[in-house]
Amino acid sequence: MKKIFCIISLTLIPLGNIFLQNLIPNSDFNDVNICHEYQIACSPKAWRTTGYKAVKYHNSQLKGATTDNSYIELLLLDESRDFDRKFIQTALLCELIENEKYTLSLRIKPHVFHINSIGVFFSDTLIFTETNMELENLKPDLIFDIPENIRSKDWATIEQTFTAKGNEQVIVIGNFAPDSLTFIHPINKKKYKKLQKKYQPKTKVVYGIDDVSLTPINSTPDCDLENNKIKIYRDSFRHSFQQLITETAANKDTLTTFTPNPQKEKTTISPIHETIVLNNIEFEFGKAILRSERLPELEKIIRLMEENNKITIEINGYTDNIGSEENNLKLSEDRARAVYDYLAEKGIHKKRMAYKGWGENNPLADNETDEGRKINRRVEVVIFNEN
Repeated sequence: MKKIFCIISLTLIPLGNIFLQNLIPNSDFNDVNICHEYQIACSPKAWRTTGYKAVKYHNSQLKGATTDNSYIELLLLDESRDFDRKFIQTALLCELIENEKYTLSLRIKPHVFHINSIGVFFSDTLIFTETNMELENLKPDLIFDIPENIRSKDWATIEQTFTAKGNEQVIVIGNFAPDSLTFIHPINKKKYKKLQKKYQPKTKVVYGIDDVSLTPINSTPDCDLENNKIKIYRDSFRHSFQQLITETAANKDTLTTFTPNPQKEKTTISPIHETIVLNNIEFEFGKAILRSERLPELEKIIRLMEENNKITIEINGYTDNIGSEENNLKLSEDRARAVYDYLAEKGIHKKRMAYKGWGENNPLADNETDEGRKINRRVEVVIFNEN
């Protein structure tokens, strides 16, 4: 078993042979999750990141969509921080067979920068990490070299045939190369130089990803592909990975089952009661000053914590993408701290609370619209109920 920083394993359902099929669920990203708080399309079913950060999702059901094509945008490099990038993953519809050959292909669309390669890692478990640094030493099973002649915002297909080692149940896609071995350059150098004269563009490498296909060449999948797809979709939860784990542990019929990480036997994750988005609290524009002195939503949280002294909370602040990333990160933390201070003033012990700012990460809606940006400017309170 490969060394993974994760607490989920997979069990696949065997059935009779089914003729050659794509083993990737929701391979075209057309099937969409609905955000529970806002009842809007917000993420592709079956797919999730390896951490807290979400990816940008384009779907024809999203408000303001300009295309019928559904795809995700994946951050492959951000030079402003060490090993800053995102990875996407999904469980396979059927475990790969040892020594059997498979073809993996996907469509990619670069934005501003060309990158030398994209990697694929196969695992027997879904991965979740607090930071990307825990993924820094993972070695991809496949490396796709990106063609030099690929043009900005044009789709291109990359493909590779490989022999399975056996027991591959999860596919993870992203840039696994260290920063020192990730080489980038502007696709349109003349256009980029013109931009540099006006301002200093952010050095972020973003690629569109679509139509991921993994098909056996000679064998036939010995799994109930349709039933596994249903189970993977059922476990595709949008808002909280830890809540997914808690719910999965209680639901033995799901595709994934709870098992402790052998390297972290002494660490326990407290069940989450719920995540509350504070929709009715307002801050002064661009500031972390609460506009109202009495906040009914926070009063409910205070009463809940007063009635149960085993409850602890985590306060998470978020912003839209207007302004610099650094300023947004600080503003989101200041606003989370403002809620923290409010609760402390009302008598909640500080040891029962933590706060963190996430800036423009993990958007719930499209930042291209006023309505979407309003949704993304939020404070969430995650309630933990200790065992």
